[in-house]
Amino acid sequence: MDSSIIIPTYNQDVSYLRACLLSAKHQTHKCEIIIVDDGSTPNQEETVVDVLEGYSAEFNVPCMYIYQENQGVSGALNRGLEEAKGEYIQWLPSDDLFHPSKTQIQLEALKSRDAKVGYTAYQEGIPITANTWGVAEYPNQESFFEAFKKHCFVNAATIMFHRSILDELGNFDSNMVHCQDYEFLLRMAEKYNFVATNIPLVRRRVHEGQMIQTLKDPEEKAKKDKDMEFLRDRYGVSGHVWIPS
Repeated sequence: MDSSIIIPTYNQDVSYLRACLLSAKHQTHKCEIIIVDDGSTPNQEETVVDVLEGYSAEFNVPCMYIYQENQGVSGALNRGLEEAKGEYIQWLPSDDLFHPSKTQIQLEALKSRDAKVGYTAYQEGIPITANTWGVAEYPNQESFFEAFKKHCFVNAATIMFHRSILDELGNFDSNMVHCQDYEFLLRMAEKYNFVATNIPLVRRRVHEGQMIQTLKDPEEKAKKDKDMEFLRDRYGVSGHVWIPS
């Protein structure tokens, strides 16, 4: 397989998870799918295993399910990276969706440019689109990195990167609670320009159960403040902590 899709999940609404899995399965360019269940509690009416068993006969692509004790998003992603066989890696949150052509379009974009990492435009709102966020390509790595330090304008679910980056830069930082995606992308942006595909290839679901909503809790906000302090010291970022209204 050219590409692996890693889907970390934790106590996810099964209807969201089911839609997410189908969007991974129905990629026009077939991918390996790795679901990492980060310690979901067993008291749900329907579990991740139930969803997968219901789809087992339908999946015509390699599909791996891994259960682990809760380690947070970074731990789930790193476990998925350990198992991934694809030359290129993607990350799909278990409440979001990939456009059927995401893998195909991004692979073509990266290979045609001999590039290591790329990102795409995306939409917010399922089933009705509320916002569409476009992307721009920067002339070089330096200009991209300077802009990215000021604002995290890359949705991590739109990323595709070559697995050799992991050997060079390492995996997700397990010390990060809320900013693991931004930190990982900053590490890449220090060395690489990102190929931009200005086509919305990811649909982001906005709902009360998503992780970003936890920032309404003062303790969780304090954790993100700590993450951002590290990013300011390490990379010179100037962004701030956004809290959902």
